[in-house]
Amino acid sequence: MTGNRSFFSKHFKTYLAPVLVWSMFAVYLVAAPYFKSLRSNEIGAPVRSDIDLPLPSTNLEMVSGVADFVENESNDDMYEIKGWAFSRMTPDEFSDIYRTEVVLFSTARNYVFDTRETHRPELNEKFSDLELQLRNIGFQGLINQEVLRQDDYCVGILLTHLERGNSYFQATDQILSKGISAAQVNRDVDELCDGYLLEGMGKPNSEEITAPSPASEGDVLNGITGFGRYREWEGIYQMSGWAFYTLDPDTPTDRYPVEIMLFSNGQTLVFPANRAPRTRLEEKLRPLNLNLRNIGFWALIDQETLDQTAYCVGLLLTNPADNSHLFVKTNAAITDEAGQLNLLQDAGMVCEGQMP
Repeated sequence: MTGNRSFFSKHFKTYLAPVLVWSMFAVYLVAAPYFKSLRSNEIGAPVRSDIDLPLPSTNLEMVSGVADFVENESNDDMYEIKGWAFSRMTPDEFSDIYRTEVVLFSTARNYVFDTRETHRPELNEKFSDLELQLRNIGFQGLINQEVLRQDDYCVGILLTHLERGNSYFQATDQILSKGISAAQVNRDVDELCDGYLLEGMGKPNSEEITAPSPASEGDVLNGITGFGRYREWEGIYQMSGWAFYTLDPDTPTDRYPVEIMLFSNGQTLVFPANRAPRTRLEEKLRPLNLNLRNIGFWALIDQETLDQTAYCVGLLLTNPADNSHLFVKTNAAITDEAGQLNLLQDAGMVCEGQMP
């Protein structure tokens, strides 16, 4: 028995061991590129894709910028992006209550990439006059161009509140052009990116919706203050106004999201809206003893989605406690006169008896 072990051990060392070693080495040579590629694709890969982008935010709602967008020094498949972003909508909260993500978007698709926050004390000092609780407003992330389909992608910044989930979005002045085998960063592409954004903007959330019973008089104070063409874009209009719920004095008023309802002859269209600050009006209304914050709103409306010649304007507020809806019928209406949309502020005769 001992002799058999000695024989096997001798031949294993002489013949089998080298064969196994070289076999394992050959497997490594074949498999290594695959595992390297697999690992590379995991790093810098998008965390989501083809999401519904929110309306583009103004500089009164969020501030963002890109400092560097370059190829990664150690991997030319990777692009490294660095910048800063913070919301101006919640001054009573630290700015890092928002998650920062980078969005590459075109008319055909979009990709969302995660980032990690960075400390930027020099920017805290630069924006100190805004009187916000700025903390870790810098960000950096990796984008693997190998996972992108061929296209020209505008670069945007997406902020999402970690607790409430509301989002703010801005396009930057950067574009990533993905070719057949490589990508390239370009700048100053506002017109192209505006076109990308407006491609899907101004569309209603749903063409069929049942509105709740109107809120009691005084429960929701509101006003429609502006209506006109958005940045001279043909067929896209912007509506602005203000609205807030009066029976929840301790909750900041912007916790109640606003949507615009256009209704006419049994058709009801609901358009998403962005909250916005109305500082002077909020100061004027301080005697109400409410937690007034960002009581303004604005929304985009695509004329092509409107079939009727006149629509009454209503507002839909959502209660954050139970997601119930509060509906209020305003005094305004939108009319189509010779292909031009106009706002009618006193629409009593047009909208008398009409409800969603």
